[in-house]
Amino acid sequence: MNLRSPFRPLRRLGATTLILAFGAAVSAPAQTRVDLRAAQSAFSDQGGRDNCITFSVIAAMEAAYWRAGYGTLDLSEEFGSFMATWALGLHPNWDDSDKYENNWRYKGVRYSENYIGVLGGGSGRGVLDILSHNRVPEEPYMPYRLSGYGLSPALDDPAWNDQRTLDSFNLDPHNLPRSALLAPRYFGIQSYETLSNARDTDAIEAVLRSGKEVIFDCTLGGNRDSGTIWQPDPTKPIDGAHSMLIVGYDRTSSDPKQHHFIVKNSWGGRTLPRGAGTMPDGFTHISYDYLRTHGSFAGYITAVQRPSAWEELGFLGRWNFSYDGTAGLLDIYHLPGSGTHFFNDAPSWPFVDRRLGTFFADDGSVYRVNGNVVGRRIEFWFDTTEPHMKWTKERTPGQKRFVFYMINPQTGEMAGNFERNPDTTAATPRGGYARVASSILARDGFLSGMPRHGGGTPEQYLGEWHLRFAPTEGRLLVRTRDDSLVDASVRHLFAGLRCRFIQDGTGRAHELVALVNKQTNGLTCTLSHSFGSTVFTAYGFTWQTGVLAGTGTWGSRGTGIYGRRLGDLPIVYLGLGAKLQNGVRMRHDVVGQPILGGKLELTLENAPEQSGVALILGDKAFPDGFRREDLLPECLLYTVSQEYLWLNTDAKGRASRVLELPNTKEALGQHVVSQFLVPLGNGNATSNGCDTTIGEGD
Repeated sequence: MNLRSPFRPLRRLGATTLILAFGAAVSAPAQTRVDLRAAQSAFSDQGGRDNCITFSVIAAMEAAYWRAGYGTLDLSEEFGSFMATWALGLHPNWDDSDKYENNWRYKGVRYSENYIGVLGGGSGRGVLDILSHNRVPEEPYMPYRLSGYGLSPALDDPAWNDQRTLDSFNLDPHNLPRSALLAPRYFGIQSYETLSNARDTDAIEAVLRSGKEVIFDCTLGGNRDSGTIWQPDPTKPIDGAHSMLIVGYDRTSSDPKQHHFIVKNSWGGRTLPRGAGTMPDGFTHISYDYLRTHGSFAGYITAVQRPSAWEELGFLGRWNFSYDGTAGLLDIYHLPGSGTHFFNDAPSWPFVDRRLGTFFADDGSVYRVNGNVVGRRIEFWFDTTEPHMKWTKERTPGQKRFVFYMINPQTGEMAGNFERNPDTTAATPRGGYARVASSILARDGFLSGMPRHGGGTPEQYLGEWHLRFAPTEGRLLVRTRDDSLVDASVRHLFAGLRCRFIQDGTGRAHELVALVNKQTNGLTCTLSHSFGSTVFTAYGFTWQTGVLAGTGTWGSRGTGIYGRRLGDLPIVYLGLGAKLQNGVRMRHDVVGQPILGGKLELTLENAPEQSGVALILGDKAFPDGFRREDLLPECLLYTVSQEYLWLNTDAKGRASRVLELPNTKEALGQHVVSQFLVPLGNGNATSNGCDTTIGEGD
């Protein structure tokens, strides 16, 4: 056990505690022998790591759960030490991270505010308090590692003061397996008590007589040979500190020197060689004088929590994060409220702990992130004007508000939306999503490499999408835009899309209508599936082709949703002299005199199903190709309304529309350029003679 610890002295829990299957800790007639070994789990070995305190507290929890009727448990000391004690915590002194002193390059927002997970140390009182605010899974979900962490840089290197360096270790799936965050049950301490004097052997006996083990911290010294009772020796120096679990006492001998406490140690029981300080049965015997000389802390568990799931834990990790224009790493290393034990003796305590982690944007910006987590819902914010905001800070008006839902905890996927002005009536929602990478250095493939495009029209949803949401996934075929599906009274607000949803793995399919809000460009629809139905609103990204994300509801639960456009459909250009492609026959007629306010009729035959035609009217020809960003302003400038930008084919690949043209040559310009565009935003395309001069009829 390492005597140096970042923990401040922790407050003792109140005297009123819940007793679960134990009975009250009351005085009883003196007994010469109490033996609780039958309630103990198997011996464990802490190896060369300073995790003795976690082992002694976990051993006490296992015994308490056994008496409460849960059978023999093997709880994860690795999780208790790595996550609950260290990596999940926060440094309690804000001044240490807020001032630019000493290791100046690591101060401020880049300064690490938690700890290296593999460290040990602290105190029995501290770990009791920690595991009363946090819980641990069973051993298979995060097995103990005797070694193999390979700290790099070295433990004393100041680089560990850098938050991103620390996160790269603590959140590495090799060190923090996803299985540890998704266990079906977690176990914790409901209440505990401490003794005012750790060297009071009468008080320790009384606790043991009540049927509860005693967590005992002590300095190491004296004689500790195997097969003997540990005895103090003032001639020998103190050579460390340790924590163990007292499970009984024996004063039956007429020789007081043979009186001893029975102790469960974490040095491997009978598996270690002579010198480990154990008796033949694997337990350790410690004399009353040794305890009176070396004792430093004594406490005991009075009740344990009912085992339960811990959904919020699934949000911990390093997330590849994108929210429509900004991307980076969102490191979530803390759950709001789980740091109470770190702060309860700090200045100005108590206060609300809102910290989640740190966001490292791809542009080099770094921001602390606060928020709250309930079940599979996470709300968070950061302040671009105050990157190093304190743990306690609430979201201020005007800050972006992110609301995401977990989609698939096993694979680490969440999605949702954010609002740029959430406190005003002019709030503009957009989509965002995040995924936990397979390794700490990996970047998820579909978070990058998508070409930018203008977007912003209902037609950007045309095509086939693969959607993921709770509790299933499937393909959404957005076939055509048809505003006749929308009530006439709200057509100025919404566009209609004919769609079909096919649930993966079932073949189940149904037709549906989706609505697109013309102001926010949000796509809303109801998907029917074998688990019921999910209603969602998602937003197509304006900077990534073929990505949408948002939130929805499945029954009474919220869910995130994200989708990717599947495949690339062909691009065909139409116009006088246009080259026929893919067997598509085109007829492109100009009716009347456009410069006098005539009409343009466009007819399509034998075109691909679910296609769309964009009409670009203006002076600009594109002999060397075009980008859709360049074309959209022309569309908006030279057409009567945005509605006229598209012509959608029917199930037989046919379509026709007559468009009113502007009534002046100056407004119309000299050219009509029409394109068949699916999918949208396909980057740069090459022209093939689709330019048509007005007045040169077919």
